[in-house]
Amino acid sequence: MLEWMIATSYAAGDKFYIDPAKLLPLALFIPQPKHVLLVVIFILLHLGVFTVGRF
Repeated sequence: MLEWMIATSYAAGDKFYIDPAKLLPLALFIPQPKHVLLVVIFILLHLGVFTVGRF
């Protein structure tokens, strides 16, 4: 956004999603510190999004 634009429909801390179903948060595609990525991967593994040797 430009300096003079004011976004009144968004608040600090709002999450942005890539798809309308809100399944892919934009934060997954932006470079994050390594520990944050490990936590996200752990959560996705726990939810069964990825399968690692399991059927």
